[in-house]
Amino acid sequence: MSRRCPKRNHLFLNWLKANRSRFSFEPQINKIKGRHIEGHFDGVTEVLRFQVSSWCIGVAVIWNKECWDFVADFDVVEKRSKQGLFCSLCMPDEMTYYPTQADLWTEHGFEPFLAWCNDKLVTNQWLALYEYGEGGCTEAKLQKDNKAKESPALQELLKGLKPLGESQAAFKKERDVTQNLVQMMPLFKSSRISQGADNEAGI
Repeated sequence: MSRRCPKRNHLFLNWLKANRSRFSFEPQINKIKGRHIEGHFDGVTEVLRFQVSSWCIGVAVIWNKECWDFVADFDVVEKRSKQGLFCSLCMPDEMTYYPTQADLWTEHGFEPFLAWCNDKLVTNQWLALYEYGEGGCTEAKLQKDNKAKESPALQELLKGLKPLGESQAAFKKERDVTQNLVQMMPLFKSSRISQGADNEAGI
C-alpha cells in the first residue's frame, strides 16, 4: 500500500468504485492529499464539494475560496473493543459493533452519504448563500425554489451570542441579525443525470 494512499481513503475509493452507478450525480475526485480526499459531483455546481477525512465525510460550500458552510456531514469516530469496531458518537443503547473498518465506515459514513446525495441533490434545484448581521455568520441552503428563506431559529441563537471582546455588562442580547441573501445559484449545471460512467480519475 502506497504511503500516498492511506488505508481509510482506500476504503472510500474502493467503496466508490463498486457503488458509483448508484449515485444520481456521479462523484468526481479532485485531489488526494494525505488522509484527505476532495471532490465534486458531476453535473452539480462545483461550489458544492465533498471532503473525506479520517473522521468524517462532509459536503461543503466553497465560495470565493472560503468555506461558507457545511450542508451535510457524516461523522465516524472509530474505536475498538473486545466486541469489535464501533463509532464512539453513538449512544450506548444504539451502538453497533463491526468486524472490519470497511463494515463500520460503509454503514456509518458511505451509505448515509449516498442516501443524502440521492435525496437532497435530486429534490432541490437551488443553492442559496446567506449572511447575518454584519457578516459574522454565514449559512448555505439547498432549496427547491429561488426565494429567500428565513431561519428564525438561527436568528434567535445569534441574538444571544456575545461578540468576542465585548464585556458582559456592555452586551445587549437583542442584536441585529438581519438575514442577507448574498448569492442564489442553480444547483445543477444541466439536467443530465449520470449513468455510472467512469470519471477522469479512473476511480
